[in-house]
Amino acid sequence: MKSHRYLHKTVFIFVLVVLTCVQAACGFHLRGVFTLPNSITPVFVDLNGNDNELNRELESSIAAIDENALASSEIEAKTILTITNAQMNQRVAAVDSLGRARNYELSYQFHYELKKAPVSNEHTDIIKANTLELKRDLLFDPESVLAVEHEKNALQKDMRKDAAQIVLRQLSTIKFPEAQTQ
Repeated sequence: MKSHRYLHKTVFIFVLVVLTCVQAACGFHLRGVFTLPNSITPVFVDLNGNDNELNRELESSIAAIDENALASSEIEAKTILTITNAQMNQRVAAVDSLGRARNYELSYQFHYELKKAPVSNEHTDIIKANTLELKRDLLFDPESVLAVEHEKNALQKDMRKDAAQIVLRQLSTIKFPEAQTQ
């Protein structure tokens, strides 16, 4: 009976090891784990004073990937990530029978592009001007206005974090020979 139990345990461990190897071989990565290609790092993030919270989110995410992936100035950078027209908006999505707002749609939108750092006053687009827009629904309860405000702030923070992850995901997919960036 003990040998039968030992056999099951051994088979289970063997299957677990095989599945782990298969999972690692298929290229699976945990969500949010990116590597940026050497051909675009270090990256300088230029938000033109648009959204300091997005700037912090992007810079901390890039620095978490690799301590040398973030440039402190355009001079040190191979590429420049420019973000413009960052806007957080809210609109009424539904009203109750008395005409009071019951549901809001929050949206976060900005334009971004990635260019090679200036070499002899020339910028080459790597990612041409692109627009990113995220939307979330917010249910409004007039009995708990403070809780709704807290929820709104949490949703806005999540949208900024998601936006940073989407941009980094796109940057991580850039592929071109190293020689082109120099």
